[in-house]
Amino acid sequence: MVATARPVAAQVVNVQPLLAKGHGTRGLTLQMDGAIDYRVGNVELLQVSGRVVTQYRTGRHLIFVLGQGEFGTNAKGTFINRLLGHLRYRLTLRRALDAEVFVQVDRDLFRRVSLRALGGAGLRLRVINTEHVRIAFGLAAMVEYEELRGDDKPDAGWTSTMQRVSSYATVAVPLGPRLSVQETVYVQPRIGAPNDLRVFEELELLTRPTNVLTIRLAAMLAYDAVPPIGVETFDARLQSSIGVVF
Repeated sequence: MVATARPVAAQVVNVQPLLAKGHGTRGLTLQMDGAIDYRVGNVELLQVSGRVVTQYRTGRHLIFVLGQGEFGTNAKGTFINRLLGHLRYRLTLRRALDAEVFVQVDRDLFRRVSLRALGGAGLRLRVINTEHVRIAFGLAAMVEYEELRGDDKPDAGWTSTMQRVSSYATVAVPLGPRLSVQETVYVQPRIGAPNDLRVFEELELLTRPTNVLTIRLAAMLAYDAVPPIGVETFDARLQSSIGVVF
């Protein structure tokens, strides 16, 4: 079934803090982080997540690649199943202006998204870029293809192709040589249907106890104004992880 009337419940993926971690670093960088929660006894649960980020910066050019996944199971069965891949190219046009091109493929079976593929391009303006604070705004046009998983809901297997405007604002503040905080807000209205709106907010605290070890704490809020049947419009999440940087 193909239609454009009902979008599916994809969520915004925030790559801005990951891009900011390589701020000012030339050449190739690699970061890996993950988390595991394993319980037996009164509660039986296994939840694992992992992420690999690599970026290469030279002159005016930046290439960024992200791969991440999350899986969880308990006595009742699987309750988390997410995969994502993201590729972005950024070109510095002027001292404070960048051009960006990106593609992404992901799925989240428990938000009923079996496939989401998107691509887009836009501009990023660095309003303030000092050692004390960095503030930037981005604006892009993107095209999405999305497909719901086949299940027992009336809209199972529904597919759609749509265009959205993706805008974001990000503020990063170093709190010391090994501690920083970053706030990012995305707003993504659908072109031609502005009431179909997605909003995502993330507050991240990152510390580096050593040159290679990172500890991350993040609070995330997500809103999808027109989700599919059985999916809530609002999500909130707290997340912590430990990683290494090369």
